Amino acid sequence: MILAGILTVLAFGFLTVKMGWPFIQKIIGHQVAADVIITVFFMWLFGITGTISGMMTGIVAGLFVSIILFIASKFITHKKFEKTDDGVQWVDKPGEWVGQFINKIPTREAEKPPSEWFK
Repeated sequence: MILAGILTVLAFGFLTVKMGWPFIQKIIGHQVAADVIITVFFMWLFGITGTISGMMTGIVAGLFVSIILFIASKFITHKKFEKTDDGVQWVDKPGEWVGQFINKIPTREAEKPPSEWFK
């Protein structure tokens, strides 16, 4: 069951990568909805056989998708569909954990002209 769940998540990951980076960012931005939809789909897909092992394979696959989406939302810049002053549009959101570190990095390049960067 665990191996079938891992292989299913890998196959789903490869299909997602083929759809392109903007699609991946949008899935990560709405991870709760994506997680519920993907988990229910896997449970239905494997549970349609009527066996407990099929249902457990779907649950394990959904668990791995949840873990991957959670970690990705912390590290990868993602897009959320939000209302802004210009209307409703996709807004870039930095990863929570990476964004904290990037904001603390001193920017020497912005303070000095390029000729003085390596002095």
